[in-house]
Amino acid sequence: MKKLYLDETKRNEEEKRTGKASYKTLIDRFINDLVLCNNLPSVDDSIFYNIQVGELTEETEIFQYYLCNINQWDLESLKELTNDNNDVIISYSDLLECDVLIVDHWGTGWDYVPTSIELTNNIDEVLN
Repeated sequence: MKKLYLDETKRNEEEKRTGKASYKTLIDRFINDLVLCNNLPSVDDSIFYNIQVGELTEETEIFQYYLCNINQWDLESLKELTNDNNDVIISYSDLLECDVLIVDHWGTGWDYVPTSIELTNNIDEVLN
């Protein structure tokens, strides 16, 4: 599995303790311009069929939808990094012609939602 470079001084306490990236770290690194749009499913069901990163199952409970801006390079990098393990779910809205961040957790600050992505202080581990 690939690792994500994040200097030790920029990690929150949970990331320092676990060595894993938080949901907030992934979002801050790869996604820009989040706009909450929780009524999107009522006007565009294409978001359920255009999953680009992650996976939706019958058991997936969705709490929030954010319109977002993610460039193709970051989208591919995030897909490769997460290996579709549902750390992050990104879809595409045909109606709005933009990417959508689908959030499947609630009640915890994003900086304390763990992911399976390992962090490293060594940039060479990421480049190789």
